[in-house]
Amino acid sequence: MKLEEKQDVAILVPELRQIDVNNSPRFSSDLEAFLADRNKVVLDLANVNFMDSTGLGIIVSALRTINEKKGRMVLCQAMPAVKVLFDMVRLSQIASIYTTRDEAVEALSR
Repeated sequence: MKLEEKQDVAILVPELRQIDVNNSPRFSSDLEAFLADRNKVVLDLANVNFMDSTGLGIIVSALRTINEKKGRMVLCQAMPAVKVLFDMVRLSQIASIYTTRDEAVEALSR
């Protein structure tokens, strides 16, 4: 996972093309490590073209973790197949999902 920073917002960019049961432990541990000391996080999913329910569960868990410490995490640039999964489970009811990275960063900067 790659980390970028813009203002006081951490932008996490998974370098995995797929997030599934085979690589979910790595994704989970990387995400947890980044969330440990950050309160404003954008998860940029532009590189991820497939995600199964395991990946989805990790994201939901990360959202819960950051909410418990009064931080915010938003998602952006979900590829079509990933967006379909998010729509199916109505993830947008518990997470903000933006089309572009700039929109996501701006939302956390307010």
